[in-house]
This record gives sequence, structure tokens and C-alpha cells, in this order.
Amino acid sequence: MQTIKNLILPVAIILGFFFHEFFAKLGNIVPYLIFCMLFITYCDLHLKNIRIGKFHISMLLFQIITGMALYFSIQAFNLPLAHGLMVTALVPTATAAVVVANMLGASISTMTIYTLICNVAMAIICPIVFSFVGNVDGSLGLVMLVVFRKVFPLLMLPLLLALLLQRIFPQAAHKIVEHKYISFYIWSVSLTIVIGRTIHDIFIQNESQYSLFIIMTIAALLLCILQFAVGKYIGKRHGDIVAGGQAVGQKNTVLAIWMAQTFLSPMSSLVPAMYIIWQNLYNSYQIWQKNKKEKTTK
Repeated sequence: MQTIKNLILPVAIILGFFFHEFFAKLGNIVPYLIFCMLFITYCDLHLKNIRIGKFHISMLLFQIITGMALYFSIQAFNLPLAHGLMVTALVPTATAAVVVANMLGASISTMTIYTLICNVAMAIICPIVFSFVGNVDGSLGLVMLVVFRKVFPLLMLPLLLALLLQRIFPQAAHKIVEHKYISFYIWSVSLTIVIGRTIHDIFIQNESQYSLFIIMTIAALLLCILQFAVGKYIGKRHGDIVAGGQAVGQKNTVLAIWMAQTFLSPMSSLVPAMYIIWQNLYNSYQIWQKNKKEKTTK
């Protein structure tokens, strides 16, 4: 079983790369896979463990300051790159980050509360920012409503269902928790699809844009390193280094791509598209390292 877990993520990335055209067609099922992963993870969540603290506020402020600083420092030189880095920094924590962080041993309650706070905050902040630096058609309230509708059902429904199951059928919830390793395999499938979709989008780019694509790829890598590093630093200061890294570093890149294509420069979506690759490669490495460590201690 351990050998399979060590191999499944590299295999997922390879399959996504070589069969990108096929997996690109399956992109619409990713939200349902994330929903299932979150439901399984939230079955092990207890409301009494949820508290908002300096840890969450520090990470949220870092995201906002980083996003705006990147935009204002780069926009005079390359507007699509500035838009892409800004939206990737501002976009909320990925809903799947709770699942990955749980695999790595982080506190579910810490991750859950930050994911909720971050998504609510960014659903308010992003439309306001876009109204000043982007191409927003329609009222600010309408833009905020669209972002809320995109994020909230995926976040809240699995949480509510899990809490309801704990209340009505606690034994069923406990049984699900006993088999929470299934989340790992669901995540592997979603990773394969997301990688395939991203690679496919890259292949259909115009050749004249390849130089900008290379710049954006490197920029996305540097941003990924920065966010995971600072997140882990904040997490270390507050007693959960893994939660800090995943909360700040693992982004809802699908939402970022949609925001970039809808409200900013269309080319800017390449930054979060490449960020998908980097963050998932790093997540795969972290899980491989943890599995390897567990194997040696047995």
C-alpha cells in the first residue's frame, strides 16, 4: 500500500502530461471531486476546536500586501504579468488544501477556519481591487455576487453535510474518518485532470507568446516558493508549520484563472495556470517525503 501511495502522484502528473487532451475534457468534474474530499475531511472536524487568532490574520494580511505590492511594482513594465501575479497572490486558499494539509499532519480546524476566512475576505476584496485595476463590467455588487456563487457552495455544503452527519449518524461519520485515506486517491484523480487541463491550455497558446509564457512560468515558480516559505514561517511562529505553508501556498488556481480571464488581462491567466504545476509538484514531494518517513519509522 505504501509503495502505491509513493508512486500514484508522479504517475498522476505523467498521465496528465501525456494525455492532456483527454483529461482537459474532464475538467468539469473537478469541483465534485473536491466536494467529496472536503466532505470526508470535514467528518473529522469538531466545531469546538475552531478559533480565529493572530495566525489567521497574519496570513491574510500577507496575501493582501503581497498581491498589491506585486501589482504596483510590475504593472508599469508588463501589465499581464502584474495582473497574473496579483490575482495568484490574492486568490483564496484552495478548498483541497484542507485535504492535503490533513495528509501532511496539519490541524484540520486551523486549515478549515482559515480557508473559510480567506474565501470570505477575498470574495469581498478581489471585486473591489478589480474595479480599480481590471476590466470590470457591471456593478461592484454584481461582481461580488458572482465570486461568492463561485466559491461558497463548494466550501460550505460539504462542511454543513459533515456536521449534520456527525449530529444525526455519528457512527457513520466515524466510519468515514476511519477510511479518510480515500481522499488521497480522489485528490490524485483531480490532480491528473488539473495537470492535463493546464498542459492542454499551454499547447494551444500562440507561438508568438512563448517568451512571455517562459517569464510567467518562472514568475509563478518564484511566487510559489515565496508563499510556501512565508506561510511556513508564519506557521512555525504559531505552532503549525504545515498548516501555514498550505494555507498561504496552496491556491484556488482554478478560481484565479477564471478571475484573470474575466476581470483582468486574458494573458494573465497563464501565471495561475503555471502555479498549478508548481504547487502540485511541491505537494507531491511533501506527501512522498512524509510517506517515506513513515515507512522508515515502522
